[in-house]
Amino acid sequence: MSPAGTPDDAPFGVVDIGSNSVRLVVFRRISRNPRPLFNEKVLCGIGRGMVSTGALHRAGTVRALQALGRFRTLIDGMGVWELQVVATAAVRDASNGDEFVADATNEIGVPVRILTGKEEARLAAYGVLSGIPDADGLVGDLGGGSLELMEISNGQLSNGATFPLGPLRLMDAAESKVKIAKDFASETLKKAKWLKDLKGRRLYLVGGIWRNFSSILLNQQDHPLPMLQNFVARSDDARELAQALAGLSAEALEDVPKLSSRRREAMPYGAVVLDRLIKLTGVSHVVTSSFGVREGVLFEQLDDDFRSHDPLIEGASDFNVQFSRSPGHANELHLWITPLFETWPEPLKRFVHAACFLSDIGWRDHEDFRAATVFDRVLTAPIAGISHEARAFLALAVFVRYGGRIHNGAAKPARALLSADLIEKATALGLAMRVAYRVSGAVAGLLPLTSIRIEEDRLVLTINRQEGPLSGEIVLKRLTALGQALELTERIEFV
Repeated sequence: MSPAGTPDDAPFGVVDIGSNSVRLVVFRRISRNPRPLFNEKVLCGIGRGMVSTGALHRAGTVRALQALGRFRTLIDGMGVWELQVVATAAVRDASNGDEFVADATNEIGVPVRILTGKEEARLAAYGVLSGIPDADGLVGDLGGGSLELMEISNGQLSNGATFPLGPLRLMDAAESKVKIAKDFASETLKKAKWLKDLKGRRLYLVGGIWRNFSSILLNQQDHPLPMLQNFVARSDDARELAQALAGLSAEALEDVPKLSSRRREAMPYGAVVLDRLIKLTGVSHVVTSSFGVREGVLFEQLDDDFRSHDPLIEGASDFNVQFSRSPGHANELHLWITPLFETWPEPLKRFVHAACFLSDIGWRDHEDFRAATVFDRVLTAPIAGISHEARAFLALAVFVRYGGRIHNGAAKPARALLSADLIEKATALGLAMRVAYRVSGAVAGLLPLTSIRIEEDRLVLTINRQEGPLSGEIVLKRLTALGQALELTERIEFV
């Protein structure tokens, strides 16, 4: 999956020097499904006070350079094949930005790429597309110094804009007065007249402040899956919380979990920008993206063919190669099982494919806990390209494949996220995989000696007569369970 000339398993690193933080992410390789080997953030605040001084914050730059020195040591130790270092709003706008870039380049050992506002918006949108390929609406990347916006539809980027609305800069410009900040944000955003054309679409939130915001919203709603990536919320709910947070002091936010002192100070201003943006655009939902500029930098390394690959299938395939007993069995399973689900809509057929890749990743686990362990592993897997509902569907299907019962407490998150129809379909998929594994024993080459199909009101398992021993009491038992789930009469035929 890596571009020509790059070793298949070569780590790829990105350092992102932002107005508020400096972060290093080392990805396992250049891939359509980015998986980090290492991720560390240092809150430096180099953009603090820039409106009044025009320069990077002195103490913040010292912390940033120290962080870069540490990152260089880590990068060398990890054998990173390629490193990209990008700097955003604070560095490009500061009077002493060039001086900092020279020092930063010396510390990290590679040239620092100063992103324009347009480039930053493009990379943020690429990051969203990397994790949510069907994203449609507006990407909003809120950094400490600026807000970048980019419209996306059908995988393509169109209208874009950048505004000086990062919380650190907004706080400074508004003299720490929220009312002034609201008016300033509203007037600034109105300059992009195309934003009014986004009514009814979605707003994709990128950036640390907005991830913290979404974490609060997710906990407030008692969401069944505590995962920020692709967390979807109604815009009315987001605005209600944003308006509440905008009126709070840093001290009032002290009890919010995982919200650092620096984030507490900036949160009310990030909430102001979100409230004003939702109001102006009229978007129907807000969607949190844990992927942003750093994943966008990786995404831009891929050619158009690689970008078109499905991150869900690639991610599930990676799991299959790493954890299955016989990775080749997964493709045989997919071909074998497909006739049972030909009438399913295309999105669900995609999940069938992914489930086949994930169907044998728990064989090393203790048999007494295997189903529950694998359920959690699939539900929280570092795989892109799927919604929370899709995660629940896949987790439940593999849970059933390992003998889990849908009313078991371990499966509660899936039941909370799925409709009754999807629960039935996930159960049927799991039972079908359960039949396949009993027939083949996870041995590649055996499933193709058999086939399974639906013929009128019958579920028919066909076995090559010479392979008669592949049938048996336990095979019939599992075939019967699948037939009951599909409301069909089961039968084994020999040919």
